[in-house]
Amino acid sequence: MRGTALALRLAFGLGIGADPAGERLPGSGAHVFEAFAMANLLLCSVVTTGTTTSRHTALMRRNCSKHLETTIQVLEPTLVISQGARLVKPLSRLLATVEKHSPAVRTVALQGREFLWVRLHHPASWSDSNWSGPDAPYLVETVRPAIELARKLALRHV
Repeated sequence: MRGTALALRLAFGLGIGADPAGERLPGSGAHVFEAFAMANLLLCSVVTTGTTTSRHTALMRRNCSKHLETTIQVLEPTLVISQGARLVKPLSRLLATVEKHSPAVRTVALQGREFLWVRLHHPASWSDSNWSGPDAPYLVETVRPAIELARKLALRHV
């Protein structure tokens, strides 16, 4: 969850760092994990014993996409940060692009309601896009500018 904590720090304008105190919101002292909602595309999975590899089916993805759509509608987010390249396709089916601001940032609409969507690789990716530490190149070069841009755009509409 280190990558998620770093993303939330950026979303709340707290900067990046490894200090746990930097994960607290000024004024309330709440931890960043207490001030956001997390939703997964798959609400269930089939995992082979001894692994963490999901063996989900196309039917599971279709059914869970409907639940994710409803979750987004109920939460009425201002900013959605997706973590995982495999989420882009199903979310792109749900969300209509209104404006593309950068490769990772878009204004999107769901049922006529607009919000910002930041599309990122998963923080624990075992490739060059790993961003579970504050000095990770993908975090500094891609994640930080994308979330800071989305935050700036989202705050214009609040």
